[in-house]
Amino acid sequence: MTAEKSRDDILNRIFSISEKIVAFDGIDDIFEHIVKTVTLLTGAEAATIRVFDLSTGKLKIAKGFGLSSGFLSQPPIKIGEGITGKVVLDGKPFLTSNVLEVGHCVHKELAMLEGIRAVMSIPLKTKKNAFGCITVYKKHRILLQNMTFLSPVYLHRR
Repeated sequence: MTAEKSRDDILNRIFSISEKIVAFDGIDDIFEHIVKTVTLLTGAEAATIRVFDLSTGKLKIAKGFGLSSGFLSQPPIKIGEGITGKVVLDGKPFLTSNVLEVGHCVHKELAMLEGIRAVMSIPLKTKKNAFGCITVYKKHRILLQNMTFLSPVYLHRR
């Protein structure tokens, strides 16, 4: 590959990324795109993004897809609380095939109402800390390859 062709390829990639960025009206649109895409690509029924809210010091659901309004309106949680709070605290992914058997799951009743059985949660990280997580929900087991698929989100900022 010539230097000119390589430069053109890089410029085309940058242009493609910038086109995608301007297609969104704001962070809410970006989060919506992420939860829908993650749900589709993992074959899950639903997904949420939780992010750290500076004003409350807790993790709030910023966007969800495939879940009831009751599930999405649950109150923010403390870092370290529940599955997602622990994922953010530890900065490590979590996977279970039966959320009802997880001792630190604080919303088992919501999981039962939604028909959720399997949960996979991946931290969203900066270079130093996790600031939120993407969580995928399924009515059946989650395959390990889906964890591998989402791991670039986790590994990107390690």
